[in-house]
Amino acid sequence: MASWSLMMGRLLKVLKAYGVLLLGYAFHLSLVYVNYCALKFSFLMLNYDCTPFGEDMVFGGMWEALGLYEVTLADLFAAILALIMGFGTKALFSEGYTVYRIFLDRRDYVAANDDASVALADRELRKRILFSAIFFIPILLATLWDLDLFRFRFTCWVLNLEGENIAATLKDWPSILEQYGHLFSIRIVQMGVYAYIAAIVMISLLLEKKAESKDQALVAFREAFNLWFEEVTGGESAHEKIQTWATQEIPPEETGVTNQVPAKAPAASHPPIEQPVVPEQPVALETPPQSGSEVPWPKKVELEPIRRESTESETTDDWAVVYGGDPGEKVRFREAAADSDTYYIDEFRRVWRRKPSYTENEPTADELTEKAA
Repeated sequence: MASWSLMMGRLLKVLKAYGVLLLGYAFHLSLVYVNYCALKFSFLMLNYDCTPFGEDMVFGGMWEALGLYEVTLADLFAAILALIMGFGTKALFSEGYTVYRIFLDRRDYVAANDDASVALADRELRKRILFSAIFFIPILLATLWDLDLFRFRFTCWVLNLEGENIAATLKDWPSILEQYGHLFSIRIVQMGVYAYIAAIVMISLLLEKKAESKDQALVAFREAFNLWFEEVTGGESAHEKIQTWATQEIPPEETGVTNQVPAKAPAASHPPIEQPVVPEQPVALETPPQSGSEVPWPKKVELEPIRRESTESETTDDWAVVYGGDPGEKVRFREAAADSDTYYIDEFRRVWRRKPSYTENEPTADELTEKAA
C-alpha cells in the first residue's frame, strides 16, 4: 500500500530527527560540564576559598541536608558561570531564531495585505527584540569573564607557572602578548578562546535547526498518517473518526450498565385506601396596627383542643416532661390523660401544656388587668 510506505518513511524521518536532537543536547551538556571543570580549576588557581559550605556556622546545616557538604566557593562560581554560558547562550540563540521566523511570517502577511496579522507580528517582534537586548547584557558580561579565565588558565599552563602567588605575579593579557606574543603556544591560546565561543554558537544553532526539522517531520508524518487512515476507513479522516467516537453513544450491553425504566408494578387486588380529608379552617384577617397601611394581617385563631381516648400506656404512673410549661415541669401520664383541659398527649407520647402556666412570683392575668386600669 502506497500510503503505508509513505507513512513509515516519514516516521523514520521523525525518529531520525529526534535522535539527532538528543545527540545535540548530549554534546551541549558535555560542553557545559567541561567548561565547569575548567572554570573550577581557574578559580582554584586564583586562590578562591576552599572551605566546604557544610562547615558554615549559619547555613552549614542546609547544605548538609541537601547533600552538598563538600561544595566550595570555587565549585559554586564555576557551576553558575558554566550554566549561564551554556543554557543562556542557547536561550539567546533560540530567541533570535524565533524573531527570524516571525519576520518571515510578517513578510507573508504584508504580501497578503493582512493588516491585522502584520500588527500582531510587529508587536511580537518588538517584545522579543526587547527581551533579547536585555538578556544579551548578562550573557555578554559572563562571556567576557569566561574568556579572561580561559586566557589566565592556559597562560599559566603554557608558561609553566606554579605556586600560590600566580594571581599576584601574572600580568594582563595585552602585556603577555607584548612579551610572549612571538611564542606559537600563546597564539594557540589566543585562538582557543574564539574556538570555544564558536563551539557554543555552533551547538546552539544546530539545536535550533534540528528542532525545526523535527517539527516539519512531525507535520509530514501527520499528513501521511491521515492519508493512510482515510484509505483504511473509506474516506474518513482520523480527526473525524475521533470526533465520531467521542460523540457516539455506547450500548448498555458493552458497559454493563443499563438505564432501563423499571416496569410498573401490577395493580393491587384490593381497593385503594382512602386518605381522610382534613377540612381547612378559615383564617380571619384584621387590619395592621399601623395607620395608612393597606396590607391585611392574619388574625390568631384558637384551635379546638383535640380529645382522644387514653391508651393503656398513658395510664401508667411514669413521669413525663411537660412541653410548653415551666422549665423542668413533669407530670404523670395518668394525671395528664385525666386532665385533658390542661394537657395534651400527642402520637409520640409527648405531653404538652394547653394553657400557659404562671409561677408564684409572676403576676396573673387579673393582676395585669388591674395594673393597666
